[in-house]
Amino acid sequence: MTDFKGYEDDDFGRNCRTHDYYRSFDDECELVGSALCHPRSVQDIQAVLAACNESKVPVWPISTGRNLAYGGSALRVVSRFLDR
Repeated sequence: MTDFKGYEDDDFGRNCRTHDYYRSFDDECELVGSALCHPRSVQDIQAVLAACNESKVPVWPISTGRNLAYGGSALRVVSRFLDR
């Protein structure tokens, strides 16, 4: 995965999902992932997973804005329900 031809800055910058989606408080420390990859093919995914497996690095796959509500972490703030 050393071929970066065809990648634009946008692929690695503005649209990356690198931060904790579920920060509860404004003063909570910013949680940022240790690594990020944007595989473009099955072969890319296989190479990344093989490298992680060899190095015993845990992997948390996150989609880019798709289906985060299912299987995502629960809210950590006490909330109330309002009935009308």
